[in-house]
Amino acid sequence: MGAPAITINNPGENDLVGRTAPIFNVRIKDPNLDKMWYTIDGGINNVIFTVNGSINQVLWEVLWDSLSNGDSIFIRFYANDTIRNINNEFATVIKDEVKESILGYNLIYLLFSIGLISIFLIKKCKRFI
Repeated sequence: MGAPAITINNPGENDLVGRTAPIFNVRIKDPNLDKMWYTIDGGINNVIFTVNGSINQVLWEVLWDSLSNGDSIFIRFYANDTIRNINNEFATVIKDEVKESILGYNLIYLLFSIGLISIFLIKKCKRFI
């Protein structure tokens, strides 16, 4: 028997990522599968998972704050089986502050602008009533 087979469906290689932790989708095949885990910090913190989901947001933000825009982030997935075979695969994603600002800050400015326009229109309509 060989080591577990790991296929990373998401995140894609060189995906641009913002401050929000990415969703992961991996397929791990092994008839004797024991554990699955990932790390984003070179193994300092290992997160065990049983189903696909999101990368741990707290760990993600710590890593995010330590990197510069355009830096690579390695998300390494591991699996072992009950007979001590182990395998790993990784995806490289790229920190993108522009994506974060578009999704975060620009949305705030948009909502603020809509609020100001609404107040202006309400005041203008009241003069005609």
